[in-house]
Amino acid sequence: MDLSLTEEQKIIKKETRRVLSKECSKDIVRNLQKTREGYSIELWKIMASLGWPGLIIPEEYGGSGANFLDQLVLLEEMGRVCLPGPYFSNLVGTLALLEAANEKQREKLLPQIASGKLLLTLALDEPGVRHDLNFIESQARSTDDGYIVNGTKLFVENAHISDLIIAAVKVDGSRTKDESLSLLAIETKNPNITITLIDSFGAEKQCEVSFSELKCPTVNLLGEPHLGVSYLRQLLPKVALAKAAEMLGGAERAFELTCEYAKQRVQFGSPIGAYQIIQFYCADMLISLEAMRNLVYHAGWKLSNNFPFAKEAAMAKIWADEAYKQITTLSFQIHGAIGFTEDYELSSHWLRNKPEQFVHGNSEYLSDLVAREIGL
Repeated sequence: MDLSLTEEQKIIKKETRRVLSKECSKDIVRNLQKTREGYSIELWKIMASLGWPGLIIPEEYGGSGANFLDQLVLLEEMGRVCLPGPYFSNLVGTLALLEAANEKQREKLLPQIASGKLLLTLALDEPGVRHDLNFIESQARSTDDGYIVNGTKLFVENAHISDLIIAAVKVDGSRTKDESLSLLAIETKNPNITITLIDSFGAEKQCEVSFSELKCPTVNLLGEPHLGVSYLRQLLPKVALAKAAEMLGGAERAFELTCEYAKQRVQFGSPIGAYQIIQFYCADMLISLEAMRNLVYHAGWKLSNNFPFAKEAAMAKIWADEAYKQITTLSFQIHGAIGFTEDYELSSHWLRNKPEQFVHGNSEYLSDLVAREIGL
């Protein structure tokens, strides 16, 4: 197993860093986070012209046909700059389509996504329920030409700017655990949908989405009815791995900032990096960072080479949750008060770290997955 980057991945990494260093400075990121939309339409057009929204979409649907390791390289670079906007939520929606959509749906939707013209997101969590697919209560009632949807979803990232929401719902009150959910692609322009931004800790754009007697046509059912749990169990490890890669980039940047600061900050006549406690902190950060990198790319290699990967993906995300938190915490201890200031880049990584731990499955949910994978 070779986890070194291929020549193509090196090009992706270099080009992504070049573009984002110009278009996503810390000041630009901070200003975009304060806007309602949370992203730059101009930057999105640049990303679309580079093929980023369609990186893992097969070539026959207008994408690049890249593998998941290529996607991880791109996400790692995005995490370094705390890229604001809909890229990640759009990727999650794309993965859901690739998992569940039939051929007609793929032909209709994937080319629009690849070109950057269609934004979508995934809606799972509900009030009082976090990450447990067996307790989703949003309902879809069958009619002659479709479904009538009622329910509320929470923490739907970027729903306010998305064109399409992929929602997990119970059709006709089904209660069978393994065959309880169906996935519906719901257009956000529907008058019976209400989208409300939620005040959040990390400036990410999380939304509450409510459906009230919303009509959804039959053709918007993704895949087969009542197989939503099966689709999601295939999807969510990929989402966890993708988020872990993004967190890896953020942790790497926090580590770099801290090492640079330790070499430059002088106290009592010496750089603070000359003191043993600072050296130990930086060593601990590097150990956590390298372990995170190996877990992420090991899982990505298994996925890209068609090996079972769910356990490794869950392990990567669990470790990323703790390692990113540890690295940013030690970074603040070394920086002191300056690290918390809004003008300093490190604070953005701290703000992103906590909410990223809960993206479509926290460590408790993922630990259950690992336990199941080892037969417990």
